[in-house]
Amino acid sequence: MTVTKIDVCVSHANRANIVFWIMGVIMMVYPRKDNKYWAAITLIFARKRYLALAIEHNLAVDIRATDMRSLFDQGVYPLTGWESQATEASAACAKQLSAGLNKSFFLSFFIFLMCVLFAVASGFFAPNLPISWAKCLSWVGAFFALWATWFQLESYAETWGGGALHEVVRTVLFEAIFLFGFTIGVLGLLW
Repeated sequence: MTVTKIDVCVSHANRANIVFWIMGVIMMVYPRKDNKYWAAITLIFARKRYLALAIEHNLAVDIRATDMRSLFDQGVYPLTGWESQATEASAACAKQLSAGLNKSFFLSFFIFLMCVLFAVASGFFAPNLPISWAKCLSWVGAFFALWATWFQLESYAETWGGGALHEVVRTVLFEAIFLFGFTIGVLGLLW
């Protein structure tokens, strides 16, 4: 019997499929918590990928307790059909988080616009005055800090332990927006 190039390619493809299958089984047996920064990026840019991350992360958080871990190892937990329930719950939380991010942005923009109008009406800001880039940086920093603050003050679905992915991502988004705004604002003050 002779071995052809096609047989070699098929055997390599089978090895790769077996490796991916074993990795998938390991992931099913031991779900893991995900990187919170990657999850925040996927929430904004790749919602389907975020939902897959959220389901695995939330299951990993659920089975941290020894009693839940033993039920998971016995095959009793999670119940049949848990995937659809987990997907719906994660999608609702992601939608709520995105809506809160957008709502807080537009509310902050409205407040920022009102402040600019007040500055124009009081004479501190006029088109004929030279532009102060330090003040512009301070205004931009204040806008981002305000946006982050309004975002953090929104109410969201909370879990008992506080370890669900949407709760972790909410904190990451707040920190990223607030620290960016604070840094830009301080640069404007120091310039």
